[in-house]
Amino acid sequence: MNIKDFKFSLKLKDAIKVGLSFAIVYIIALYFSWMKPYWAGLAVVMIAATVDGQNIHKGILRIAGTVPGVLAAIAIFSFAAQERWLFIVLASIWMFFSTYMMLKDERRSYMWNAAGFVCLVILTTHPESSLDIFNFAINRMLETIMGVVVYTLVTVFVFPQTNINVLKQISADLLSTQIKLVKLGILDINTPEGKDTQSKLTKQQMLS
Repeated sequence: MNIKDFKFSLKLKDAIKVGLSFAIVYIIALYFSWMKPYWAGLAVVMIAATVDGQNIHKGILRIAGTVPGVLAAIAIFSFAAQERWLFIVLASIWMFFSTYMMLKDERRSYMWNAAGFVCLVILTTHPESSLDIFNFAINRMLETIMGVVVYTLVTVFVFPQTNINVLKQISADLLSTQIKLVKLGILDINTPEGKDTQSKLTKQQMLS
């Protein structure tokens, strides 16, 4: 096989995007000495493991869920750091709320899922001071956002996918059907055969 004819398969392209994004976020996190760099890598893997075309949307939902999850965890620590029963009550209320919204708001279910488990992950840490709690939460949020942003940029600029050819074909088919309908209306729209043909073309256009 001629090397000029070699083409990357769609699966190989996706794998390269994920691997490249994972490496970039890890390098950035290590360079800035952020806590637990694997959080950024985890964000990449989580939004990449979805149906094609929904990765960016899922990344936005993950960020939208991470931010309130982090804020909820900081608020719970602020109000109940020394009161274990109040701590449990507040954490339970947030988990109930995020789970309820996850089931109710199906369009943004992943966002509420992220809001719940991010808060829980931060609450189950063993910080030595309030500063540790804040740093832990902020690093989690920053690395998640970075993972989503890096993966989005890699997806857009490395092996970008477009549906322009499909759109062109659909437009051509619709135009062809419209031309046939116009010709039919001019020639024999009032005949039984013409009406039957018109009905078929109209159904074809609606299905397209």
